[in-house]
Amino acid sequence: NGPNTIDSPPLNEVHYQPFDVSEPFEDKFDLYTLTGKYNFDSFQLVSASAYWDRQQNQTQDISEAMQDYIGGFFGPPASWPFSSTGTVTEAGNTWFGLGAGTITEDDYTRQFSEELRLASTGNDPLQWLIGGYYSSFGATSHVYSFYPVAANGFDADFGTTNLADNHRKVDIDQYAAFGEVSYLLPDHFKASLGARYYQYHSNSVTSVSGVSANGTSNPLVGLAQNSGVTPKLDLAYIPDDNTTVYATMSKGFRPGGPNSPIPVPPCPSAAPTQFGPDSVWNYELGEKLRFFDSRVSVNGAIYYEDWTGVQQQVAPKCGFKFTANAGKATVYGAELEVAVVLVPGFVLSQNAGYTHATNSTTLPAAGVVDRKSTRLN
Repeated sequence: NGPNTIDSPPLNEVHYQPFDVSEPFEDKFDLYTLTGKYNFDSFQLVSASAYWDRQQNQTQDISEAMQDYIGGFFGPPASWPFSSTGTVTEAGNTWFGLGAGTITEDDYTRQFSEELRLASTGNDPLQWLIGGYYSSFGATSHVYSFYPVAANGFDADFGTTNLADNHRKVDIDQYAAFGEVSYLLPDHFKASLGARYYQYHSNSVTSVSGVSANGTSNPLVGLAQNSGVTPKLDLAYIPDDNTTVYATMSKGFRPGGPNSPIPVPPCPSAAPTQFGPDSVWNYELGEKLRFFDSRVSVNGAIYYEDWTGVQQQVAPKCGFKFTANAGKATVYGAELEVAVVLVPGFVLSQNAGYTHATNSTTLPAAGVVDRKSTRLN
């Protein structure tokens, strides 16, 4: 009852499974939150704390994948035998089939976060909010694949049972300070201006061994850090309690991080040691309307987004993956939401949206070839 990676031998689309390999899967997490509020005369203090940890264990059948991958190095993959006692002669050498194979991944992640903010209360024309944020994230991952000790099969072919034994530890600390002010202008206009300063530090330690590591065994260290400011500007027209028309310009980001090193060879070149943050400028026009004593609401928006430094997974043919900043992308679309209160407590709603997203630069290694034919994934 686990996920499949490959479900047919090479050059054959028939549903086929050479070995009945158990594929257990388990995923457990704990989540704790605590929110506290204190009201002063003209502002409110809020503290929001959270902690979670997650343990995930899974095993997958890789018999067909390795038959194709390793068989392809020495000759036609389709002629490589599945049975560990079967043999094939390729390039003047005799090889055993690999037999049943599995790969197991054990992951543990945890994160603590804390946000403190002060926000004005009341109905004064000037409203404000300031705050700070901190989070500490840690993750460990163990990915391993060992074949049986035997006089044939994988052990006899390579002189070891270790296909892969990879350990990785990642820690990310993030800090942020943010604030926003808004002011009610004449003629029912309201202007808001906000900004968020962020900083993060990330480090990773990776050790790999086994046939797939091509002899690499020393611990490899990755470091990444960055900081910046994301602003927000909003102008709204609010003639009454049932009507809001607004225009927003804002910027968002995702932190970067270190890459796990990849072996060279079999890969043609090393992966970058880290990938940077990506950012999005968002431009939006929208409205929020209510009719018939608020029994009908219509909310709509159109938007355009300019995405820079897109974080894209790169998968060279050598079988190892890393993350790179793959240039730019553009996104535009529209959203519409209609809700009707049929009777008190019973609401009928309908949403519709359209999004058009394309890459605007190329990264062939990630399958991003040209902006007109490659849609953003």
